[in-house]
Amino acid sequence: MKTRIIRVGAAVASAALLVCASAGAQARQGRGAASAGAAAAAKPPAPPVLYLSPAAVRQVQRALQAAGEKPGNVDGVWGDATGKALASFQAKKGIDPSGHIDVMTLGALGLGSLLTGDLPADAASQPLSADAMKSPGTELYVSPVFVRQVQVALQKKGAVPGNILGVWHDGSTQAALKFEKANGLPANGTFNLGLVRALDLDGKLVTPEAPARVPMLTDVQAPYGGSPIYLTEAGVRAIQQALKDKGQDIVVDGHWTPKIPAALKQFQQAQHLAPTGTLNLRTLRALGFAQPIPNLAEASAKS
Repeated sequence: MKTRIIRVGAAVASAALLVCASAGAQARQGRGAASAGAAAAAKPPAPPVLYLSPAAVRQVQRALQAAGEKPGNVDGVWGDATGKALASFQAKKGIDPSGHIDVMTLGALGLGSLLTGDLPADAASQPLSADAMKSPGTELYVSPVFVRQVQVALQKKGAVPGNILGVWHDGSTQAALKFEKANGLPANGTFNLGLVRALDLDGKLVTPEAPARVPMLTDVQAPYGGSPIYLTEAGVRAIQQALKDKGQDIVVDGHWTPKIPAALKQFQQAQHLAPTGTLNLRTLRALGFAQPIPNLAEASAKS
């Protein structure tokens, strides 16, 4: 799995963060759909990340529009216009303008309930457009402020992550791996639910904080800050078991293979949800995770 890289030194920080973004974008494209080459590669697939469903994306777009922003079509498809509108909203609210939907921004939009995978009854009953039914939704992020909290916590545990800027860079990956090894956790190295749980920060993850910014992070650097929320192998096993309990032919081994998105699509179609194949919070709730993030954090902490 490719990681986002940042180099030490203020003079090259912005340039290095551009390198981070390129690597991160390639990694995210790799997660979107498994190619034949990726399936045949020797390396195990990258761990999955949490998503917001197309229906939840539509709620975000509506909230942005109500706040005076211009998110483009309010259709549940996350595009450039939505990202730009979100960054504008974040900047006005004193949040790092990453353009990624994160837990802090959901709180500022008054949409913290989306973290439970729930939707208002009227929104849940409204059909999605054909384009939205084909879209993956969008990755759920944590803010640069929360990433920085995790970096500080790692440093206090003796796993020094290098620059503490709220960007999950190579130093953060190495610090996470060191902490995971020292605490008997599966080596992952990402911003993952098992790591957050082990650092006793999982409670804050689902409680949107007051709007805030990382002082050292510029607007140019902000899009590279924060992080998607990854699962560990134990978290994947919990997903696999839930799918198996729902009648899907799944091997429960903790490995994220192309069979799992296919099984998710089948389950989503049966539940009349958008068949994204992604691990979105609404699907997790339908799978029986009443509180998706806390439930998976607990599962991810297991060996």
